Amino acid sequence: MKLASELQRSLLELATLERAGDSPVVSEERQKRDRLTRELADARSVLGTSQVNISDIEVDIRRIEADMSKLRQREKANKAGLGAAVDVEQRRDLQHDLSTTYRRLDDLRGELKECHDELHALRATAERHKARVAELSDALDRITVPTDNRAERISELRALFDAATLADYDDQVDVYGVGAAAFNGRACGGCFIVLPPTSVSQIRNAPADDVPRCPDCGTYLVRTTAGDAQ
Repeated sequence: MKLASELQRSLLELATLERAGDSPVVSEERQKRDRLTRELADARSVLGTSQVNISDIEVDIRRIEADMSKLRQREKANKAGLGAAVDVEQRRDLQHDLSTTYRRLDDLRGELKECHDELHALRATAERHKARVAELSDALDRITVPTDNRAERISELRALFDAATLADYDDQVDVYGVGAAAFNGRACGGCFIVLPPTSVSQIRNAPADDVPRCPDCGTYLVRTTAGDAQ
């Protein structure tokens, strides 16, 4: 493979980024992203349930308040009736109905208080869920953006090379899993084997625009030590 020195550095960067995409570190990153995605979905579901419960309680409160309004009107009518009625039986019926109205109003006041207490607790819980959703969303954004940027950089680097160079590089990746690696003067950065003196000499003395290969794994070697590229 023939490449100018600056393109050799780009090839090494490309290989490094693509290897990072399969490394345990990135696998952990992806696992963390997947976990955060699941947690975010769960948190949104819980928040949605909280909001539905809040709506249900608000409906109950409106119903209770409407019933209380009707009972107050009934109370007022009974009192007016008692003020005007002279018949004993009629007054007894009105008094009985008024007593029933009072009891029902007391019950509804208790129900209303319970609903307001529950509504307050549900709203507080919903606010915590909202904060959790926001926290998970931010965490997911922070872990997703670097991954996207890496993919963009890989695309930019691959665009620098002609089809034949990429084909040779990709073939080596398919065969060994590593397309290119750094040569530090003694060892291959792909298989990490310390090469024999003859191979080291051949690699060091190869023309500057030549990308030699490791005699053991075939990885294209980019010379990074000063004096290696002649």
